[in-house]
Formats: sequence, structure tokens, C-alpha cells
Amino acid sequence: NNVDYDIFASSYYPYWHGTIENLQSVLTDYATTYDKEVMVAETSYAYTFAEGDGHGNTIQENDDSTLYYPVSVQGQATAVREVFQAVQNVGTKGLGVFYWEPQGARSWSKYALSCWGDNGRPTQALDAFK
Repeated sequence: NNVDYDIFASSYYPYWHGTIENLQSVLTDYATTYDKEVMVAETSYAYTFAEGDGHGNTIQENDDSTLYYPVSVQGQATAVREVFQAVQNVGTKGLGVFYWEPQGARSWSKYALSCWGDNGRPTQALDAFK
């Protein structure tokens, strides 16, 4: 439709969208083909199979066929760090990452060992990978 957009923003959820290598490849392709800045507009990863919000979980305990990361605090931290790194690897056209729905957690302390501190603020930043 000949829309001259400013930024290409993609969702990326490891459970549905494949490998981190594919994410980096797609973002790099868009950045170079269209000469646009790129970002991951939403991402997240589970740290537990426990139900905590009255809704069914996306990732089921008996469905590990598409899990690239373990469902654990460390698995969540690794997944998020690798998404940040994939965007960083795009180069100067890689802008950053938004983590989806952190306020949905029952307790910030559950995130303290991964990407969120007890104060509810991120502990990881894209600058940490420079």
C-alpha cells in the first residue's frame, strides 16, 4: 500500500514463533531490505507452569515439543536475554524490546532472579549487551 512506516515492530514468543536465530534473521532482513529500524514490540516467557491468574496457561507442562527454554526462572531470564541479544545483533538498526504484561505477575519477587527486580523495574537493558 506504499506506506512509508518508520519502524518495523515484531512480536516474538519462543513458544510459538521458532528459534532465536530465525528472529534475528528476520529482523536483519527487514533492516537491510527496507532500510528501517526494527524492534520486538512484545515478548515474554513463562517461569512456572503453576496457574496464577484464573486463566489457562499458554504453555502446558506436558507439551514440551516446542520449548526452546526450560519453564523456570532461569529459562525465562535466558529467553529474554537472548531476545535482547538478537535485536542488538542487528546493529544500529536494532532499537530494543518490550516485555509483555509484567504487571500480570502475582508477585514481583518471582521475577527478581530474572528480568524484573523486586521494585517492578527491569534489571536488564539493551545497553547491557554492548
